[in-house]
Amino acid sequence: MEAFEIMEMDMEFLRKLPTPKELKEQFPVSEKIAAIKEDRDRQIREIFEGKDDRLLLIIGPCSADNEDAVIDYISRLRTVQDKVADKIFMIPRIYTNKPRTIGMGYKGMLHQPDPEKKEDMLKGIIAIRDLHTRAVNETGFTCADEMLYPENHRYLSDLLSYVAIGARSVEDQQHRLTASGVGIPAGMKNPTGGDISVMMNSIIAAQHGHMFLYRGWEVKTPGNPYAHAILRGYVDKFGRNMPNYHYEDLQNLLEHYQEVNESAQTKLVNPAVIIDTNHSNSGKRFAEQIRISKDVMHSCKVSEDVHKLVKGLMIESYIEDGAQKVGDGVYGKGVNDWDNPYSNETAIVRFKNGAVGRLNEFRRIGSVKPSSYITGIYGTKGTYEYSGNQHLFSRGAVFGQTADSVDLSDEINTYTYTAEADKIDKKLGRLEYKYHVGFSPVHNTDRLPKEFVEMEKRAKAEGDLSVIGHNGSHFFCVDDFVRAVTEDKIPPINAWTSAVYTLTGILAHESAMSGSKILKFPDIGEIPSGKDLLSFD
Repeated sequence: MEAFEIMEMDMEFLRKLPTPKELKEQFPVSEKIAAIKEDRDRQIREIFEGKDDRLLLIIGPCSADNEDAVIDYISRLRTVQDKVADKIFMIPRIYTNKPRTIGMGYKGMLHQPDPEKKEDMLKGIIAIRDLHTRAVNETGFTCADEMLYPENHRYLSDLLSYVAIGARSVEDQQHRLTASGVGIPAGMKNPTGGDISVMMNSIIAAQHGHMFLYRGWEVKTPGNPYAHAILRGYVDKFGRNMPNYHYEDLQNLLEHYQEVNESAQTKLVNPAVIIDTNHSNSGKRFAEQIRISKDVMHSCKVSEDVHKLVKGLMIESYIEDGAQKVGDGVYGKGVNDWDNPYSNETAIVRFKNGAVGRLNEFRRIGSVKPSSYITGIYGTKGTYEYSGNQHLFSRGAVFGQTADSVDLSDEINTYTYTAEADKIDKKLGRLEYKYHVGFSPVHNTDRLPKEFVEMEKRAKAEGDLSVIGHNGSHFFCVDDFVRAVTEDKIPPINAWTSAVYTLTGILAHESAMSGSKILKFPDIGEIPSGKDLLSFD
């Protein structure tokens, strides 16, 4: 029977959930699971103590959204683990609580066992216990979870071998004190602003004993000697992602540990760090995690002290690349990494002269193939349409007029499309076609430093076209910037033009999030008249 109570705090008490003790009695662990956990916990402790030189690899999806897909994924990890058991000790990530930057959106399996249905935390606590139990039973892995809610940790305390305290939670006193009594390694992430001293304070708090209030009890903890640092990068005051995994960052962390240990009151044991290769360290570009891991391993080879400090890596990985939105239904793909409920967005823009523009950003529809619609501009004097391999400009293409079409493909395309490229990858179920980059014929490369042109030639010869992005425009942007600085002029792509392009998308998204409210574009001013515009005459 459900009941609710209105409190003076303006909370509805919907129903009383079972205590961790009651849930554990209803869904107990077997002797097999208990033995596996005891053995794995011992091995993990020995790695943190320096008795075992293997590398910890905490790896798995951003969020555990689908029980079968998660079990499928870590079952595949099992095969890999057996091959590298002498060098790497894997702890799968099964993150059932998902922090949200603004508190809205999918909050993980604890809240929504089915991401497409309403929140149900009773079903949630049962679902997450079942998932972690299955993981141990079917794969032999005890796993990691994030401690989003300290009071919920005990629902899984007999199953977990590792717990992480997130960047938004690491300053919270309840998280720090609870971490001092969890009995397993607790990784304390640096806060989103990057202050290392805040992270160190959380480690000090977690490694020492405390008395405090927990789940209606006065409790006492002995301190957690395996509380340690996690470096996940940070966001600077300009909103830019900044990494902190480099050799210099690791040396800086070593110095912080040494400074803390100069005082008997704050002394720490088992100094350690786990490098989170995603988040701000990668700028949320998941493919960068491979390069970052190699960089960290190189730092460990260079310095023995760094080698002793770095105990492992944290990597986001799943069956399928990238992220999906709730409802997309892609098996084995992480849900909503970007705090954005929309996969596709359309903006309607009304200009001062009465014209109306429509801008689309579609990420979940269409295909990259010759016929796919990418860009279209329709005006009173003509139109421009761009598909996968064709650029078409039409004069007079309005009602009652005959279109005079001109194919500009040869002037703009950097590649020659062939039907062979349009084949289906049977394994992935998607087009194999890849976008080819380089300099468009329309580009006047004579104005560029010869080094840039040579770079393009070398990249094509070596098959690495990543340096020639967006039809070779990157080189021109760099040249514009450098020339503008050296000549003290305003570049063609400047702060004012960039603001127009950027703010349009931001305002459109804000409008969508507020129920399609009409928003006025701010007056960003004109380009200052004190400087000349950069010219290429």
